[in-house]
Amino acid sequence: MNDSPWSKKSINANLIAIISLMVLGTIIILNKTKYTWFYLPLYWLFWGLFFIVGGYFSCRHCNFLGKRCPTWNRGIIAGKLFKRSDKKSFTDNPKWQFILLNWSFFIIAMFAPYAVFLIAIMDPFKDLTIIDDILFFLYLAVDLITIVLHSKGCKKCTINDCPLNPAGNK
Repeated sequence: MNDSPWSKKSINANLIAIISLMVLGTIIILNKTKYTWFYLPLYWLFWGLFFIVGGYFSCRHCNFLGKRCPTWNRGIIAGKLFKRSDKKSFTDNPKWQFILLNWSFFIIAMFAPYAVFLIAIMDPFKDLTIIDDILFFLYLAVDLITIVLHSKGCKKCTINDCPLNPAGNK
């Protein structure tokens, strides 16, 4: 971690936030839909695609491949699955590819519990309780915390050609 621009505390906070988001999303899906057998595997499929396929398209180019990072330690996972790319930078791949095959999976997985709540609200036979309200607002809060923590980590990144690095997009 000596060459890392992030503190151990920052990396751990990001990891705790994403795990909390995933656990809360799982609880919401288990609690709010009668089609859990369909939605839950689909929800975890998108998280898996984000960590694995997304890692393939982003982490292989990153200087932190195989190391802890504020992108929820995906660098560690990708380092175990993939070798460093022969391409020298992120700019060797089209930006649309990076976004479509990386962040779209994150966005779908992140919004799936909201969709389940929307389906539950539209079901006239489904009674929403105070616990449902608490779960919804807790998920919303953890979602926002996860995004803010990640954004702060991105701003400290030293890789200028990453499509998400504000310093590299000037």
